Amino acid sequence: MKKKCYKPLYKNFIRLRKNIQNRDKLYNFKKKKWQKFLKLVLKLKKQKVRVYDHTIYYKPKFGFNFKNKFRFYLFSKRQLSLFYGNLSEKYLNQVCMKAYNKFKNQNNKYFVNKNSYFLEFLESRLDTILYRAQFTQSMRGAKQLISHGKVFINGKKIKINSYNIKKGDLIEIHPASQDYLKKKISLSKMKYILPKYLEINFKTFQCLVISDISYNKIMYNFPFWLNLNVLVK
Repeated sequence: MKKKCYKPLYKNFIRLRKNIQNRDKLYNFKKKKWQKFLKLVLKLKKQKVRVYDHTIYYKPKFGFNFKNKFRFYLFSKRQLSLFYGNLSEKYLNQVCMKAYNKFKNQNNKYFVNKNSYFLEFLESRLDTILYRAQFTQSMRGAKQLISHGKVFINGKKIKINSYNIKKGDLIEIHPASQDYLKKKISLSKMKYILPKYLEINFKTFQCLVISDISYNKIMYNFPFWLNLNVLVK
């Protein structure tokens, strides 16, 4: 099996003109090529918690030409992929198909669009839950914790990043890793809105999913604006 190679992450942030994963390390870069980008990012950092309304449909004042439209769609997809730990296009297409099938077969009393199901699938991933619970400061850190066998769900060791978390699941971190995670949390300056569907104990590093992961509970938990209307076709 070919070993996965991690390509430079921060250069992607320059191309997209956003600190997609809210990385603290970025603010310590001194080279000249980063300064223009850092000025832009630091303006946004002054706001402690920035909330975006993802239900708004974005339409440029003077419309799109073909080149700008393609660039806008490509950047929207790339932002989403990077935020969730650099997911492959193949995996995103699979999630999109799952969301469409669930949307097509929905028996809900209230109408839910396929964009909602798409995000719900991504937010139900084990690595995403660890990140949302602030047990790790990045998606990559969550993936490493899982791959090293330090995460247990309902007492069972899980080593699959995309494991689907459901209501009632209890997530626990192995005691051997808890001191390291406490140190990382104390050094971190990142601030997030904790999800309403999680009950979190930072002393024992346990996390209980107390309700279903629904769209209205996750739509504001992104450090950038998502154009949901172009992400899922």
